[in-house]
Amino acid sequence: MKHLLLLAWLVIIITSLGSGCKKNKLSELDKLPPATQTGAKTFGCLVNGKAWIPSKEDWFSTSALRFYYYNDNGGQFAINAEYQNQSQNMNEDIVMGCDSILSKNTYNLEHNSTNVGRVLFRNTKIFTTCRSMSSMDNDTETNGVIKITRLDLANGIVCGTFEFTIKKTGCETIQITHGRFDAKL
Repeated sequence: MKHLLLLAWLVIIITSLGSGCKKNKLSELDKLPPATQTGAKTFGCLVNGKAWIPSKEDWFSTSALRFYYYNDNGGQFAINAEYQNQSQNMNEDIVMGCDSILSKNTYNLEHNSTNVGRVLFRNTKIFTTCRSMSSMDNDTETNGVIKITRLDLANGIVCGTFEFTIKKTGCETIQITHGRFDAKL
């Protein structure tokens, strides 16, 4: 009976230790900033399943995250996000933009889309034609959307979500999912 009781205690201790370790590990999605609508100046997404958040180690240059809105062409909105890791000699950029942004709506990020939706993914560690893939290039296939969930120009706040896939023959397909941004212009 003592052995059975001791075995039961060991199982409980091992099970609780194992579950404690799992609780501390964040999923890739949990690493992203929350989807807020307050002008928090945040951006994040999953790039091929891995959390991607703008950051720069070179503090002499421009910010890792920039938002733009111009009243040209019926309202142009653009995002330029950069991830830099000097120890890995890596610099990646995600750039998105759309014309005719006048209200909360879903806008296409496709090659030659009607609202001139554009997207660019660049990895400067790659030294081939795969270094930069843009929806404006004829040899690149892009499919995706940017959904504006808040457009408050009086307070300079634009928020939303996005997702897209970008493909180029001979290159790794880049799949962006669970994208979110909260811009303060």
